[in-house]
Amino acid sequence: MTLRRTGGRTVAGDPDFEVEEHFPHYLEYREAGRVLRISAEISTSPGTSILLFHDVAPPPVWQPPHRDVPIDSGTMRTILVRVTAAMLLLNIRPDWQTLPPEAERPDWPAIFAEARALLEGARDDRVASPERRALTAAQALLARTYAAFNARDVDAVLAVMHPDVDWPNGMEGGRVHGHGAVREYWTRQWGMIDPHVEPRAFATDREGRIVIDVHQIVRDLAGKVLTEQRVQHVYVVRDGLIASMEIRP
Repeated sequence: MTLRRTGGRTVAGDPDFEVEEHFPHYLEYREAGRVLRISAEISTSPGTSILLFHDVAPPPVWQPPHRDVPIDSGTMRTILVRVTAAMLLLNIRPDWQTLPPEAERPDWPAIFAEARALLEGARDDRVASPERRALTAAQALLARTYAAFNARDVDAVLAVMHPDVDWPNGMEGGRVHGHGAVREYWTRQWGMIDPHVEPRAFATDREGRIVIDVHQIVRDLAGKVLTEQRVQHVYVVRDGLIASMEIRP
């Protein structure tokens, strides 16, 4: 991702999209066939808005939005990741809030992690080694995977796993293999407990595996916290798909 000046405006972007700064009024997000003005809110569905506040007193300082047709959740998430990365590059502090409260997204930490990975990868691409670029690509992939897991979107998670994926059974011990076994394990797990995992830091080990520090909270189905701890998840990513994972305390 790069910065450039166009007609007195600063633009952040890459070949797939660009975000033009019109501070303090709005940001304009552009991609093929879509132009969105991101200011006070983006309409994602009737009754649901995303508010953006800039870190200048007194907030908010963003004008009312350009209204567009409702945007599906997957497309909106991609836009949020891209715009958040662009804001970080533009030195604008993102503070996304969703109204009404019951429409709040559960995946903001993952969106920020993926945006930072996108930004870091773009900055590093000018000088980075192939190994570093592979790490940042894996960061983006795994950030999306954690978000899908927390949303209980098992199809989205399985879509980024090898058909013969080797996966730990963290609840009962042992391991499960293949999409069908992973689906059955998670379906059984989610019927007993409510786990939530957020990636906090990414690295690689000597074998080239992706090592992630994870904040893990496990609740019972009534919402009581059973455990809260930091663990490590160690991934093998092959051909852009997750081949295996292990859990380290």
